[in-house]
Amino acid sequence: VRYTVTHPHKQTKMMVYLEVYRKPLKDEQGKLYAIMTVTRDVTEREQILERLIESYEKEKELNTLKSRFISMTSHELRTPMSTISSSNELLGFYLEEIPDPVLREKGLMHVKRIGVQVNRLSGVINDVMILEKNAEGKIKVVLKPLELVAFFERFARDFSNEFLTEKPLRVLL
Repeated sequence: VRYTVTHPHKQTKMMVYLEVYRKPLKDEQGKLYAIMTVTRDVTEREQILERLIESYEKEKELNTLKSRFISMTSHELRTPMSTISSSNELLGFYLEEIPDPVLREKGLMHVKRIGVQVNRLSGVINDVMILEKNAEGKIKVVLKPLELVAFFERFARDFSNEFLTEKPLRVLL
């Protein structure tokens, strides 16, 4: 049997941790005739363990605070972005009715830029939320085959659209 106890030190009277080993000693007939007890001072090990447990609890608390902050910040950013996005759409509809083609096109170009940047910021928020879910172990990885050419064509198209290039990029394999 092994267990740990606290006990005042003989000389310093400070509390120390002792690890106690007890083993029953039996004769040839199986009759108990003594109990062997061995102790050793494990104060340093137990203090380190206590500090590790405290650090772990603090880390858990910080991770909880971080998760709450990310969730709250995400929500607080999404609300104004929705307003910006819907206002930008309305602005686009109003600009379509402007008779001057030069003014209309300049305005629509800016509306498109705003839309692209709002989508980009939404993507960043989504990426942060995915990273947070992954850190919490809430994402299940599913491996499946991937058609590489189609994947890279889609990637190139999305990439070129994000930066408003006129010509879509083409993947050549």
